[in-house]
Amino acid sequence: MKNKFINASNKEKIIVHIVMSLLCICLTVLIVIKYDLTIAILLGISLVIELLFIYLHLFKCVRFSKKEKHNNKIVNVVSEEEPLITKKDLIFNVNNKGRYINFRRIEAFVTLDELITIDGKEYILNNKYSENLCFVENIDCINLLDNVLFKHDPDNAFDKDTIVAYVGSNKIGLLFKGSCRDMLCESVKYNKYLVKSFVYYKSVKQNRIGIKIGYYSLVNDSNVIITSLIKTNKIDRLTDEKRSKSIFELENNEKVILEHHYGNDRIMVYSQSGFELGELDDKASKNILEKCESLHGVYASISKNSSNILVRVYIK
Repeated sequence: MKNKFINASNKEKIIVHIVMSLLCICLTVLIVIKYDLTIAILLGISLVIELLFIYLHLFKCVRFSKKEKHNNKIVNVVSEEEPLITKKDLIFNVNNKGRYINFRRIEAFVTLDELITIDGKEYILNNKYSENLCFVENIDCINLLDNVLFKHDPDNAFDKDTIVAYVGSNKIGLLFKGSCRDMLCESVKYNKYLVKSFVYYKSVKQNRIGIKIGYYSLVNDSNVIITSLIKTNKIDRLTDEKRSKSIFELENNEKVILEHHYGNDRIMVYSQSGFELGELDDKASKNILEKCESLHGVYASISKNSSNILVRVYIK
């Protein structure tokens, strides 16, 4: 009860004082009208409790608030000596070489594009990994977001599948064994995938470099379904406005989300913000559901022109 009273707000404390005062007044009136030992004992207990509350309010609460302020000052002093890294600090320090706060781990908030176009050809992201490098070197020569290139080193005496990572002409480390390196070996040896990679974090103190690697496949006509978006004039249940309004606010070729609607067995189309855009017809919905196990791994974009709204679905 003591801790609850100390931690209570001023409004709650005043209410307690008023209730206790009214109780003491009522008991006093009862004693005046008809003296009773039980009422006198209750009055005495009530007065003691109210005096205790007054003591806690005047002395303990003041000391508690001073202690809290003092603790806040201590926290502020520590935070000034070792400032926490914010997203703004990270973006500001992206292009600096080694000039990071206390040599802490600095990470870039950047992701791999799911669809890229090179020389008029489209490539879809099949797999992506976040990997730490081993045998790190030349860490002072790299920055966040630097592109990473890979070379196969078959002459390595310890491992013929060694993959070396470079930034420009600087060797920055080797890839650990695992599924990521196996895919990279296939790509380097047999040109199976288009590989995109960049540095997404570095720690000078710990001598660590982290890279993101994406494996892209060439998009063929067989794994792309282009279909019209229907029911665009229906009302969105979330906003009570027409779906066409949300479509108008989208960028051309912007990514959209597909969801299987089990009620009518059609595929619903949503914006990345969760607004309803429309539906795909029965034929297109059935075709997509037959070709992929889950819609969560499917990439889809919306294309707007004067005649109709098209949805491009890429089956990986």
